[in-house]
Amino acid sequence: MVRTPEQKEALKIRRERRAGGEYKLSAEIRSNRSGENSPMWGTHLTDEAKAILREAHLGKTPTDVTKAKMSKANSGKPSPNKGKTHTDVTKAKMREVKLGKPGPNLGKTFTDQTKAKMSKAHLGKPRSSEACGKISESVRKIWLDKQWYGVVTYTLGRIYCILFNAEFKERCRAYWEYKSVLEPHKTKEENICGGKPYRLTVHHVYYQPKACCGWDEDLQGYYAMINLGTQRKPNMVRHNIKGDPNKFVILTHSEHEGLKSNKLDWIKKFEDMIEEQGGKCYLTKEEMVDYKKLSGNNIQY
Repeated sequence: MVRTPEQKEALKIRRERRAGGEYKLSAEIRSNRSGENSPMWGTHLTDEAKAILREAHLGKTPTDVTKAKMSKANSGKPSPNKGKTHTDVTKAKMREVKLGKPGPNLGKTFTDQTKAKMSKAHLGKPRSSEACGKISESVRKIWLDKQWYGVVTYTLGRIYCILFNAEFKERCRAYWEYKSVLEPHKTKEENICGGKPYRLTVHHVYYQPKACCGWDEDLQGYYAMINLGTQRKPNMVRHNIKGDPNKFVILTHSEHEGLKSNKLDWIKKFEDMIEEQGGKCYLTKEEMVDYKKLSGNNIQY
């Protein structure tokens, strides 16, 4: 449609009057045209009409003036979804639409100003006891429902076996003559942590925090579930144990940190190492007494 100059001028005047509030409908007229009184009540746009409307608005960005008007019009009004609860069907549809797509904030970095605004918005808003309970239960399920094998966390407190104490660790260190089992067999003086020498770490060969106290056993014998994944995304693999399941080695801090990957390879290496020792990897309490007498080592646990 091509408008004549006169039509364009008339349209311009109407727009100016509308912007000035001259054409603003009264509340009574608006109420008479809402709901079932609306001329569009019960009608549905065809897919073709929707496509035309979409094409007409595609790529258009509201100006700052328009945004300010929209903000003013909606300011103080509750969200259109406030108090509403989505049905399971609706939730499933929403999930299906977003499934496999990256999050809207993926790759974005918030500015310090934005972070400050977000912090201010949540400041002073205490969580309800119900919300805290839900968060606590969610965290607990993450840790407890995935089996604790090979995972040690301090979120819910230490969960090491009670027999894995300072006295037992010292018996492990004494057996290995206070030297790392890995070459070049470093000692305490070479195990630097935080700028100072530190005792060598006693490592569970099967990454089992409950070692000493109890083991899973079936018709095939002892076994351990080794987590080849992460704490958040576990990947549990069964490893059958030959002989005594309580196997320990001593390592430096840096060596111990390096055992987080290739776990099965490390297990095999340490198993072979202990087998060469006749299956022994720590002193008994009686042997420890004799060791201290012979070495003159007055160990304080």
